[in-house]
Amino acid sequence: MENPLGEKKPRKHSGTFYRLNVALVFVLGVLIFISLPPSHAATYDTLGTYVSPQASIRIAFDRPVNRKIVATIEPEVAGNWTYENFAYSTHLARTLTFTPIVSFAPGTEYKVHLAGVRNVLTAQGKSQNIEFTLLTPPVPSVKEVTPAQTDILRPDASWAVALDVANDQLASFDFVFDPAVEAAATLNAEKTQYTVTPNEPLHQGTEYTLTIFRKNVQYFVGTQTVVHASDPAQAFTGAWKTREAPGIKDFTPTGDAVKKGEKIAVTFSESMDAKSVTEHITIDPKLAGSWKADADKKTFTHSSGPLALGTTYTVTIPKGVKTASGGYFENDAPYTFTTLGNVTVNHFSPGDSSTGAGVSSTVEVTFNQDVNHASAEKVFSFSPAVSGKISWNGNTMLFKPDNALAYNSSYAVKIAKGVKSVDGLDSNKEFSASFSTELSQTKLAATFHRQERPLSCEAAALTMALRYKGVNVSESALIDQIGFDTTPHKDGVWGNPHVAFVGDYYGKQVTTGYGVYWEPIARVGALYRSTRYFTNGTVQDLTKEIQKGNPVIVWGNASSGRRADWKTKDGQSIIAIVGEHARVVIGFIGSADNPSRIITLDPLSGERYFTTSAFEANWSLLQRGAVVVE
Repeated sequence: MENPLGEKKPRKHSGTFYRLNVALVFVLGVLIFISLPPSHAATYDTLGTYVSPQASIRIAFDRPVNRKIVATIEPEVAGNWTYENFAYSTHLARTLTFTPIVSFAPGTEYKVHLAGVRNVLTAQGKSQNIEFTLLTPPVPSVKEVTPAQTDILRPDASWAVALDVANDQLASFDFVFDPAVEAAATLNAEKTQYTVTPNEPLHQGTEYTLTIFRKNVQYFVGTQTVVHASDPAQAFTGAWKTREAPGIKDFTPTGDAVKKGEKIAVTFSESMDAKSVTEHITIDPKLAGSWKADADKKTFTHSSGPLALGTTYTVTIPKGVKTASGGYFENDAPYTFTTLGNVTVNHFSPGDSSTGAGVSSTVEVTFNQDVNHASAEKVFSFSPAVSGKISWNGNTMLFKPDNALAYNSSYAVKIAKGVKSVDGLDSNKEFSASFSTELSQTKLAATFHRQERPLSCEAAALTMALRYKGVNVSESALIDQIGFDTTPHKDGVWGNPHVAFVGDYYGKQVTTGYGVYWEPIARVGALYRSTRYFTNGTVQDLTKEIQKGNPVIVWGNASSGRRADWKTKDGQSIIAIVGEHARVVIGFIGSADNPSRIITLDPLSGERYFTTSAFEANWSLLQRGAVVVE
């Protein structure tokens, strides 16, 4: 029937057509979005505009990226790259994180390079390379020390040492007093100020010198063990005097290095009753001689002969001593000083039991007084013996080895008795300190090859090892030579990884696919280079091979490590784990006998660092099996 108004009826599918157009525009928008290369934003714990030396670097992308990014940092830093923030299971990562093993060096510019960044949501998306720069904070300097050096200190005084930048484990500071004072140094929450507090009250009327030494340091993140420490540099030196007792303007001598010829003198704040002073003031231990007042009866000097060396004297103005105006002292006013005694060592650098000393370190020995240089050099020894040159800076003897010290090594410094003093007593005992040098890093320059199939880690590991030895062979060629065990996985029976690859390279671990062990990998490797396998190995077996320039393929796990054993069709028992995985050991940190870290090339993620204990736990899951490519 016609429309009575003469209008055409709308088509019934027009709404559907509109919705299809909207959907099409949306889909096109999504396709355009996912075809674009991802952008990124780096985030990290910061100190102002700087990256914290122990912070992880997290690179967040605005859309999922492929997990074939080659990430590097220059200068090189020991650490591990991992993918995080997955949109689905362990796929579609949006974040790439670098976790340092050793803290970043202070005052350094680092460049992060990301090669092969591609949007994982499109197979046709072009990859891109990304580079950005990170800065670590400069080494802290001493900005200010309070109280001011013009201030007269109370006996319970403490020092506030303000830094120009936060000391987020960039440097270590030593606070050395003269006369010697035992003190505790604490860093505030903002890491910008130390408070140095003496453990006991300071002596009255005494001048104290504070010298601050600074060393740049790098740590193992987590354990906080020093990996490297620079030679100490003087960051500050200053002098203060504590206040005199009430009624006393000045007293001399003070400190613990008083020479035997110095005179004892007391200056009062007003004229005194001379008889009251001279009859009641005491010296302990007693000294022959008498007190003599000056013309205005304010300064009294003792006429004693030479002071005894190595002796602590206490001079006391007792309460009741009268002033010329009729006043009197309400309390005792004791003063203590010590004459030069035997030569001792005040300070060693590197310090006793310290770690991470630079291999180019200069060894310093600071004496408590002026000494005869020749006598000190004669009784100085360095063990193990190394040749070097000795020089002097005041009371400090400096030993500079002719050649760099050995990495990962312990050294001992000894000063035997017999150091002759210029003004005091010769040393009558031995002084020594021991320290260890920074850890070396031994690493082969092997290049990363990412496994091309979900379960082809063993072939990928062999590819990397052979390429390091100059053999350019493909992963696919090695897979063909390794061969397959096609035994079906059923009723606890499956193939033999000691003979060939078990299951499907594109399968799922311990269900439709597994892997292959050391015997077939060694057999195929031997087609190209001298190759051998062993089981029940030790970490030292690995480090010795690295020192020879030989990469070593090892077996462990990249998942739970749960046992998943089975039997072969001929009844042989197979030890197997969930997540079986092969890596290439390419280096270590520390000594070959006792390394602190093991460096691997992982076919999934590239260079990875393990603590030695974590590596051994992983390796031991599969009989400590290994293949050496020579």
